Amino acid sequence: MRKLLTLIGLLLSMCLLVSVSCVPSDPVGPPKPLAVSFIASSPVAQFTDEDIAFLGLDLSGSPAQLADAIRVWQEDTWTYAADLSDFDDVADPIRWNYFLPGIYSSRDIIHEQVRDGQIYGICFSYAVVYCSVAEYYGLETRIMSTISRISDSDPNSSFTTGMPESEYNRLKVKLEERGLQYDYEAVRLAAEETPGHYWAEVKLDGAWVIQDATQKAVGFYTTAALYTSGDYQLYDWASLDRSAALDEYQRLADTGQPALPETEDDGPFASQPGEYAGMTDDLGQAGRAADIDDLMQGRAPAPYLSNAEDAYTYIRFRNPPEVFITEGQFLIDEYQRLTGDKLYLVALLVCDKEPDGGIGECYHNLCGEDLDVALYLELKFGGN
Repeated sequence: MRKLLTLIGLLLSMCLLVSVSCVPSDPVGPPKPLAVSFIASSPVAQFTDEDIAFLGLDLSGSPAQLADAIRVWQEDTWTYAADLSDFDDVADPIRWNYFLPGIYSSRDIIHEQVRDGQIYGICFSYAVVYCSVAEYYGLETRIMSTISRISDSDPNSSFTTGMPESEYNRLKVKLEERGLQYDYEAVRLAAEETPGHYWAEVKLDGAWVIQDATQKAVGFYTTAALYTSGDYQLYDWASLDRSAALDEYQRLADTGQPALPETEDDGPFASQPGEYAGMTDDLGQAGRAADIDDLMQGRAPAPYLSNAEDAYTYIRFRNPPEVFITEGQFLIDEYQRLTGDKLYLVALLVCDKEPDGGIGECYHNLCGEDLDVALYLELKFGGN
């Protein structure tokens, strides 16, 4: 059982775009007003002569020749960050622009994501810089992305909301440059998983033409893989702006209010106030978090699910081994038999990554119930 639960924790940690802490920090000091409001914009910066000179570009030719030349320049001179462990900040532009569009521009990328004299990046960085260069040369461009996300196809991906503190510390630099004061807990609740792939397109002779320099690096062909399946969308930057939600999360943090309302001593609350509909769980409790993203954003409490397989499905753990289901069901049944209380396995699977001392608080924050941590640990390590 020890090995099983440890493996669960490891697998839940594997999703590239997610790392969350479920235990809110205590507010420190008096509430502080937000210095300024965030103004959303496109991360495709308008490159100047200085930017183009910095890149060493001096291109000429027809629109079609220019479009191809910019792609070839990226193919030949950029480093595609295939091993993300070697480039821990490479996903920052794609992540941060997904809830604060414009916070990390293409101009930032060409100056900040550089190693050994070469710009590095993944699909998003390639796309927005391509568009900035192409627009400088008078071409009409647009950014496209998949509709699908990594967790839709990666069986090792689980819940998709959140941000590790190490990433937040990098984002904080950008926030402070703009006079924005968003604490970690506010940002953690706003950060979400992004689409799985981005690419640039150029309008040539009235038709949109894909220009995706990452295809050569990874052997992934956007047209065949995505357009034929309908997995594509035109990006609307303004619609991604979550600064209003961040303002609200920050206000709650500054006034010492939890993202989730406190529960009564006699059990989890029956519904979530406000307009959030959510789902009705296996106890008949309405207004519970409809999916793992809503749960991790604090929109509603975790649902009670009596079936372990349903709990794994809820956290997007695809095709769990049968032994995981069996052991998860054992935890539910034995804990409830011994205590008379319901075990919220969804909350437990999320909180099991916490140190033993933090599991109980994390569990309570997610579902509103208290966990008998000693009994849980006995069942976890004692097995059946």
